[in-house]
Amino acid sequence: MKDIRDPLFIVATLFAFRLFPSAIVFGQDGDTVAIAPPFLDKYHRADWDGSVQLKRHNVVVFLYQNAALVYSDDEFVNTTSNSINIELSLPSTGYTIKSSSGALLNSKGLLGLRMWVDDEQKSSNVQDYGNALWFSITPTFIPGRITSVRSMFWIPTPVGSLVAGPSLDSLTIPPGKRLFVVSYSRAADWDDTIEEANIKVVLKDGLLAAAAMLKASPEDYSSNDSTWTWTRVNIEPTIADDVQLSYDTSMMEKTNLDSVSELSAFFRKKGMDELLEFVRARERN
Repeated sequence: MKDIRDPLFIVATLFAFRLFPSAIVFGQDGDTVAIAPPFLDKYHRADWDGSVQLKRHNVVVFLYQNAALVYSDDEFVNTTSNSINIELSLPSTGYTIKSSSGALLNSKGLLGLRMWVDDEQKSSNVQDYGNALWFSITPTFIPGRITSVRSMFWIPTPVGSLVAGPSLDSLTIPPGKRLFVVSYSRAADWDDTIEEANIKVVLKDGLLAAAAMLKASPEDYSSNDSTWTWTRVNIEPTIADDVQLSYDTSMMEKTNLDSVSELSAFFRKKGMDELLEFVRARERN
C-alpha cells in the first residue's frame, strides 16, 4: 500500500494545479494558496492551558517562483513542576485562514514534511480532523526547560483551485499569480506574549532580479541583498502581523523548477540541505 505520508502521493491524490484565470485578484474567497502555519493544538484542549508557553517563533523561507521551502523553530517552556505531553500539529490541506483584508484563504498543503523535537527527528501522525489534514507529534515538555520543536516542508505558491489529476507530478506549472503567507497570528493561542517572532525570507530562483514585482506586507521589514526580515518582540500576534508575499511570474525569466516532480527532486536532493546549512550558519553567528 502506498504510504499516505509520501509527498507526491498526497499531492496526486488530494489535489492538482488548476490555476484561476489571469484576471484573478489575490486573496479572493476560496483561493488555495501557500500557507505556512505555526504549531497548533487542533483539539483546543484546556487541561494544560497556560502550562506550556511559546517563547520564540522563528521561520526561515527560501522563496522560489513556484514554491516556498519553509523551516520553522519554535521554542516552548514548561512553566509547571511536572512533565507534560502535548500533541502539536501542523494543518495542511483544508486549513483556512483570514487575510488582513478579511478574505478567506485555503491551504494548499505541506509537502516533504520533516519534524524534530530538539535534535531528534520524529515521525508524524496523519489525521483528518475538522475540515483539514493534520500532521502531529507529541513532545514531552520537561519543567523549566526550553524545548525546540522544528519543522521543514515545502508548499507550491501558485494561486488556484486544487483538483485531483493523475499526471500532477509532471504537469508544467504555467506562469501567473503567486501568494505565500506565513500565518503566525494563531500562535497567539499560546498563553502569554511571544518574546520574539522572526520571519526571514530569502529570494531564490530569479526572484531577486524581479524583486520590484513582489509585494510584501507588513511593509516594515528590513532588507539585505536577497533577504527580507520581519522581527517582533513581546508580541501577541494578530492577523495584521501575518507575513504575506504576492508576485506574478508572467514577466520573469523562465525557471527550470516548473513541475511538482522537479521541485520535489530539487528540494529532496539539494534545497533542504541548503536551507538547513543556512539556518546552522545563522545559529553559529
